Amino acid sequence: MKRKLRQKVIIFIKLSKYLSLIFLFLWVIPSDAGEAIGYRSIIGMGCHRTDPTCWAVVEGATFGPAGCPNNIQVRWDSSTDGGKSDLALIMMTYASGKKVNFTVSSTCWNGFPTFDWLEVGY
Repeated sequence: MKRKLRQKVIIFIKLSKYLSLIFLFLWVIPSDAGEAIGYRSIIGMGCHRTDPTCWAVVEGATFGPAGCPNNIQVRWDSSTDGGKSDLALIMMTYASGKKVNFTVSSTCWNGFPTFDWLEVGY
């Protein structure tokens, strides 16, 4: 009886090692969600008067998908509930001098990078 239990424990330990490796590889592989650009200062922002497009210009190196020719800023649709929340958060960040980290989408929006999410930092 002890021998069978010991064999089962050994099999479980071996499987656990493989499952841990699989989880590690899946966690490290980049997803198609985009790239985090790191915490940066917002150096400008604005919105169109004729449509709901808003933008934020951030300091530092260019970013975004290769197909976006204008890659020093992010743009988004401020007419949605999420877009309005983003606008408020970005305005607060800009006014307070805090830094923001955008995770830039893997696709362009009207020729500009857009973002999947953002977070305000230090």
